[in-house]
Amino acid sequence: MSQPKHPCDCCGHRTLTEPSGRTGQICPVCFWEDSRWLDDAGDGIGGPGVGLEAAQENFVKTGVCHQDFADSARPPRDTEKHDPAWRSMLQQRTQSAAALRSRIASAFANVSRNGGVSLREADAIDCYATNEGQAAARALDTDRHWTKVPPHDLGAPHFSCVLSFFDAIGYRYYLPAYMTYWLDHPDPESTIFEALLWGWSNMSPMDTRKETRSSSDHERLALLDPAQRYVIA
Repeated sequence: MSQPKHPCDCCGHRTLTEPSGRTGQICPVCFWEDSRWLDDAGDGIGGPGVGLEAAQENFVKTGVCHQDFADSARPPRDTEKHDPAWRSMLQQRTQSAAALRSRIASAFANVSRNGGVSLREADAIDCYATNEGQAAARALDTDRHWTKVPPHDLGAPHFSCVLSFFDAIGYRYYLPAYMTYWLDHPDPESTIFEALLWGWSNMSPMDTRKETRSSSDHERLALLDPAQRYVIA
């Protein structure tokens, strides 16, 4: 009989004789079955049981993928050491977010808002304020580097409606702040990226609707260097 040498997707212990991938193997340590079809979120499809990420969380808390299998699971043996290279879905996301956060900081390190439309100024423009009103609103934004933009401003639902009113300089300034904020506060219902990345999809070389590209799209994208475009992508 082959000795276990491959890590279980749920607990990370080397309990599998074959690499995971719907092989039907059941991990004796956490009792996760390697046969579930998973969606993009790691949730089980078409059958009983729990999604992979939830199973991993359960194992950390209780030592088993689901409490229904508590009597079936057992402690790992000496030959079933935890794979040091294994990472849970949460750990993978955390590492990816940390790496992306570092790339954002590097690509936009020297970006400033000098001369660009500020957040409250964009709100004033949206409200058809006079030039004096726009200037007064602009004075309320005292940050001088995108890393200093208050998080409560970035997450304010009220300001999510004004993002399309940034000029190219303001757009480049706020974009890394919003991307970093998103990594810390992901919200699939948010309209932030729909507004900030408007125009990117039809800038694809494969897109044939060239007439849909607005001048503001071109101005925004033209101001971004390759490193900034890469980290956005």
